[in-house]
Amino acid sequence: MAAISDRVRSRSIHLIQNLNIPALKTTAKELYHSATTGEGLYKEFFERWGYDPEQRKLMSQALEPLMS
Repeated sequence: MAAISDRVRSRSIHLIQNLNIPALKTTAKELYHSATTGEGLYKEFFERWGYDPEQRKLMSQALEPLMS
């Protein structure tokens, strides 16, 4: 299961980096901001679905390559 998750993460990052869709990059940045700070547009989403700090940390690490 972990290998499948890693493959999905890798493919998703590749697509976001290579598709020139500004809204997609903006959404990734907003998601990253909420995952790293616990604030922002996705704060309510994380709370509603019960994401804990460790899950948000892993999400922010996965999104890190997209932040440059």
